[in-house]
Amino acid sequence: MLRRLICGIMVSLFLGAAGGAIALGSVRLEYKFTPGEVMRYKVHQTTSSAFGAALGSGSDVIDGILRFRVLKTLPNGDAEIRAAYEKGTLQAMGENKNISADFVQPLTFQISKNGIIRNADKLFETTGNIKVEHAEKSELGTSTSSTSVNVYQFVDMIFDEYPDRELKIGDSWMVSPPPAEEVQADNFRNKLTSIDTVVNGMPVAVIVTAGDQTENSVMHDKNGGPDQTVPMRTVLNSKTLFSVEKGCMISIDFKFRSAFVNGGKEGDLVNESVQASLLPAANAK
Repeated sequence: MLRRLICGIMVSLFLGAAGGAIALGSVRLEYKFTPGEVMRYKVHQTTSSAFGAALGSGSDVIDGILRFRVLKTLPNGDAEIRAAYEKGTLQAMGENKNISADFVQPLTFQISKNGIIRNADKLFETTGNIKVEHAEKSELGTSTSSTSVNVYQFVDMIFDEYPDRELKIGDSWMVSPPPAEEVQADNFRNKLTSIDTVVNGMPVAVIVTAGDQTENSVMHDKNGGPDQTVPMRTVLNSKTLFSVEKGCMISIDFKFRSAFVNGGKEGDLVNESVQASLLPAANAK
């Protein structure tokens, strides 16, 4: 869920003794799929990059509403889901664009009960981007903003992958790296920190994600110059809230930073901040 987020998908935290299957104080994070159901999330994302003159730089801001609809469920328990922008705006490259399912390709994906997205690599590379007819008329089609607006990154963020086992407070597990991310998964971990925090009168489970790693990375010069190998530091922090009563994710606050390291000093390359929150059911029709 590094990147870089469900449409009728609910996270069930079964507490206590239902059928005696789960011990008191433990939970199981598992999605439930209801065909035809729709969930809508309000998202706000800011991204800034500073790669220098040779590699390019820029910033963008996305404000929008994403709609997730469960198309069908499959015999193995998976679900097929369609994700699309309902509406929104993208500010980048000196442009201000309205984004919708007409501007950005909708994305249909298959997902398991515990959040495994099938064929994730292919999905990230081929779908959910700015439509070709729009990309050809705008610099946004080849800029960092094209990746920022990709539907998949939000799917990857909202549909986190969970262990197929019971969890108790304090348990942690490795983050699953998304496609195109060169990170070591064991340096980034999720941790269940609470199952009864109260937010707006509602008990929620809290999952925090944190990671910090430094490794060599190859940077390609867009002007045809030689590749550069530089030490890169990546830092990730996020907090996700799940409603125990409703059985769904209600919000995520995600922060990502990468920087090159030179002589003990750091120079920011990418800073990204994302907030997503579930809209009331009355607005999801």
